[in-house]
Amino acid sequence: MEELNGMKVSTNDGGVFFAEEVGVIHNPLRFIIDFTSTTPRNDLTGGGLRLVVNHSVVMMDPWKTKEFLNALKENIKRYEDEFGAIQTPSAIKKIKKSMKKNAGKKARAKMQDYFG
Repeated sequence: MEELNGMKVSTNDGGVFFAEEVGVIHNPLRFIIDFTSTTPRNDLTGGGLRLVVNHSVVMMDPWKTKEFLNALKENIKRYEDEFGAIQTPSAIKKIKKSMKKNAGKKARAKMQDYFG
């Protein structure tokens, strides 16, 4: 525990969360940002493949969300200035194309193949 201007401050560093998807919704008071991670698991009891979905939700006031967006834009610009344009990986482009082409059950099966 640290002290700052006579006040005790304790810090709780959260764990790292890798997100494959992010959803954003809002209401009149907040923006809700839902980060999602999907992990395929083999059920050793004979149940086959299953997916485990974890969510990490962040809620922000609208003005803070706008500041966050500006910080992301600035960091993306600096990243691309140093490393080049960010592009969608070819494997992701391929699976998206396949899913559009094979709508319905076949597309879901392809997505399951993608995760496992």
